[in-house]
Amino acid sequence: MTRASYFAVDRRAWCAACDLGMNEAVSYLVIAAGTGADQRTSGWSATAIEKYTGIHHRRAAAAIARLQDIGLVTVEKLGKLRRYFLVPVDQVASIVASTAAKTRDKSACQAALDRLANPEWIWLPNALVEGAGTETPPVKLLRQSQDLDALRLFIDLYYNHDLPGSGGVEWRKAIGIRQLYERKLVGEHGIYKVWGFQPSKMETYKSASFWFDEFWNAWGILKDAGLVEFVAHLVESDGEDAEIVHPLPWGNGEAAEIEITIAADEAGRRMVPFFTDNTTLLIPVSKLRPKIQLIGVVRMKYRPQTARTAEWLSNVDEWKKTAMAFEELARSITDSGIKVVSR
Repeated sequence: MTRASYFAVDRRAWCAACDLGMNEAVSYLVIAAGTGADQRTSGWSATAIEKYTGIHHRRAAAAIARLQDIGLVTVEKLGKLRRYFLVPVDQVASIVASTAAKTRDKSACQAALDRLANPEWIWLPNALVEGAGTETPPVKLLRQSQDLDALRLFIDLYYNHDLPGSGGVEWRKAIGIRQLYERKLVGEHGIYKVWGFQPSKMETYKSASFWFDEFWNAWGILKDAGLVEFVAHLVESDGEDAEIVHPLPWGNGEAAEIEITIAADEAGRRMVPFFTDNTTLLIPVSKLRPKIQLIGVVRMKYRPQTARTAEWLSNVDEWKKTAMAFEELARSITDSGIKVVSR
């Protein structure tokens, strides 16, 4: 039977593995990537860990032993073969609580228990461990960085990655991460206002679930490794109740998304032919949407081929219709109806 192209780890168990160190965290991911349909039983051991991450098999074996010591992984011998079993969710609470209790730190123990309130599945593409084509696997890249915070953030962002719901990682104010764009009203044409956008600062918040003190250092490693990117989206407003209107990527994104940007910018430029700054993205928007904003949403480079990803990709036809609507708008524009706001 062919293995699925994705695997799952429970966030609680993942946090416990990270608390042990880099080798243990990486080893846990490799074992999890080797599971079958049950997301529990794996034939991948120290040999696979060495193959995919570069950790010497003796040190990989030691890392597995530590995972076994605290009960995150158990092993079953079947003749000369070994099968590793990831501990079920309902047993993780006692494991993490026991580990935290050894620190004799009541606050640490309580924090560990607080993380165990509900199942927290993280769905991950196998390419994170096995790589894609000739690319170095992301987990290997991050292990070589020797920055556990970066690896931990990388997996945590997948937990917060909701393509159909948020276009990627949560972007809303106070709870997400986003790239901001400066907005400027350039002109008006009929029922449309033409807005100009320029990229501005990145921001996140201490109230975001993935925040920690060294967040931006870890983020920089992920960004330099090409594992995350901001993809611009037109949103109804910067309010907490706003939704995405449509993607509007600037230099990245899916082909059907990029078609929207090209068509929208062309329509905008036909509406305000006096505006010649090619470094500004122009977007015509109905006057009935006065609070629109452009927000850069974090998207992971590698995506698990799950039902949620398929749901997001089902928007391709809608994206193409949006691009065609902007193309039709551009064809309909004449010089009449232009109202100059600024030159």
